[in-house]
Amino acid sequence: MMDVLSTYTKPACMDVKIGLPHDPKLRAAMSPMGVARLLGFYVHGVDADDLVYHNRVNGYIGREVSVGTFHNICTPFFKKLGKTPELVRKLESLLEVVLLCEGYYFDSTSLFFVFEQDEERLKSNTAQPPAVFLIDFERVKIVDTSSLPDVPVISSIKQVIYEMQLAWEAQKPNTVYIVAAATASGPSEISETCVERLSYTDPHLIVSSRSTSAFSFALSLGRKWNKNIHVLDDQFEEEKGEVDMTSPGTKRASELGLEKANDLGALVKQLSSQCTGKGELILCVSRTLANAIVAAIAKHPLDLKSDGVFMLVEREDHFRVCQLYQLSGATT
Repeated sequence: MMDVLSTYTKPACMDVKIGLPHDPKLRAAMSPMGVARLLGFYVHGVDADDLVYHNRVNGYIGREVSVGTFHNICTPFFKKLGKTPELVRKLESLLEVVLLCEGYYFDSTSLFFVFEQDEERLKSNTAQPPAVFLIDFERVKIVDTSSLPDVPVISSIKQVIYEMQLAWEAQKPNTVYIVAAATASGPSEISETCVERLSYTDPHLIVSSRSTSAFSFALSLGRKWNKNIHVLDDQFEEEKGEVDMTSPGTKRASELGLEKANDLGALVKQLSSQCTGKGELILCVSRTLANAIVAAIAKHPLDLKSDGVFMLVEREDHFRVCQLYQLSGATT
């Protein structure tokens, strides 16, 4: 650590623990509503001017704080650090490396951020630029080189990139959460973790396909936020279901004043644009339709192998997958 900080006169530092424990007992012991469980990472400690947070003072309380408390800690740090595209590129390169590490578990590893606070060095342009390091490897282990890479760590790095960019932007980018539910299964079979992953969102629109299980799940979300559910026309979906349009709070998506869309990409972008500056868009659809949506609008499509929930963030002319939770734990 001293080597990392030796080139800084007055360093500001933040340690972010990434990933989830692979020990089922340790994971089960985590608070279901804590930031570590919901986002897959947490702030382990911060030391900067006007911003100090030491996680170990009270055990591992940083794992259990709310997402709101987490943002109150990390957002000011990233704003003080300043917009640094080079850090994003470095994290994206790190992500590519981790994707190649099949069968490696990165338990208890951290992303360590540092930037210079010394005013004299900053004014004279002699300050060392902000940096990020992957540290704490003592618990990394090889499980099976033929297995998948460390899914929670991959998701964590993507989410950290999103959190950095979110702190640097004046307006929150359009965000789409897609809940994929197999047509054959009922909402009771969808993991509670999927619901937990949505608990910190503030949706403006909740839209459902005509898949029976997706519609049932959408209704439960509508009751949670006291929102109407808008049901899509079935022209884009192979698996059609009979949904009860007389259910309280149920409306047709055509009532949103959408222009006629000939493809899924155009449809989702229209829905997303209606949420600009107002909240997130939640789409509850079948797994088949979920894959089709991601293929249509995401820069790096993925093949969703099981039910789950994932997040796409609008970047210029495309959407990027930033966070993913699948019931099977698979990811790309």
